[in-house]
Amino acid sequence: MALYQQIHHLMDTSDVFLISTMDTRGFPTTIAVSTPLNKRGIQRMEFYLNATGETVENILREAKGAVCCFNEATHQSLLFKGKFSLRIYTLEDAEFLTDYQRQLNHQEAVIAVFETMICKSHIEGTTTSFIF
Repeated sequence: MALYQQIHHLMDTSDVFLISTMDTRGFPTTIAVSTPLNKRGIQRMEFYLNATGETVENILREAKGAVCCFNEATHQSLLFKGKFSLRIYTLEDAEFLTDYQRQLNHQEAVIAVFETMICKSHIEGTTTSFIF
């Protein structure tokens, strides 16, 4: 399987993604989130967040961040570095929510849009990095 296909397979089979942003003191803050609501390849991913949470505050202050996913059983991981932006949560987004996200029922929901600039993959014992 080609690297591009392996990356997509890993993204499609990962249940948990980690989002890292920078806090007010310049330290990374990481949260675990459900799979992206929408994704356009590895270049763009959209995540459901609480608009009043620290992660959104961090994105508003500093757009740079990272997204990671992994498969513990196969020892494979992906790290994406890039920039976040925010957009309004719409009713159309609701159809993409997981059961867990529906249970969260954020009263002030927002969509964090992540645009990848650098990808680092660890697949089949080989680490590869590339820049977009």
